Amino acid sequence: MKNVLIVIFILAFISGCKNSELVSPIKPGLKANFTLTDTSGKVSSEFKTGEPFDVSFSLTNTTQDTLKYDIAPPMVSFKILQGNKFISNSFLGCTEPNIFVRGVILAPGKSIKGNWTGPSSPCEKQMVTLLPGAYSVQVSFPHPYNVNVNGADPIYFTIVQ
Repeated sequence: MKNVLIVIFILAFISGCKNSELVSPIKPGLKANFTLTDTSGKVSSEFKTGEPFDVSFSLTNTTQDTLKYDIAPPMVSFKILQGNKFISNSFLGCTEPNIFVRGVILAPGKSIKGNWTGPSSPCEKQMVTLLPGAYSVQVSFPHPYNVNVNGADPIYFTIVQ
C-alpha cells in the first residue's frame, strides 16, 4: 500500500502529455488532458462488463512562469458515477499518508499526471464489476491547496455485455 502511494506520488511529477480524448482549459496557463482508453491505449467510450480500462489526466503549465503549490497525496483522483450514484474511485479503501509537501514547483512545460486502471481501486480486495449501462468518469486534484484548479469535464462511457 505504501509503495503504491509512493509510486503514484513519483509518477505525478513525470513530464509530458499523451494524446487525449478531451482537452479542457483549467485556468489561464494550465492545460488539462483527460483520456479514457482500453488497456492497449486505444481511446474508447464503450467497454464490456468486466473489462478494465485506463484513465489518465495531465495538467500542464503552459505559462513562462514557474508555479509553486502545496500538496498532500493523492495528487489526482478519479471517480466513476452512474448518473449521480457513486460507483468507485481510484483511492477507495486507501489510507492517505500524513505527508504534506510545501512549495512543489511546476516549471514551464512540465505536467502533473495521474493514471488509473479502473474500475477497481488498487486498495480494495473486491473487484468492481460495472453492469451494462451509462457511466461517467471524473477527475479532480484534491490537494493542490494554493493553485486554483478545477477538474476537467467528465468523460461519458457505456458498458455493454
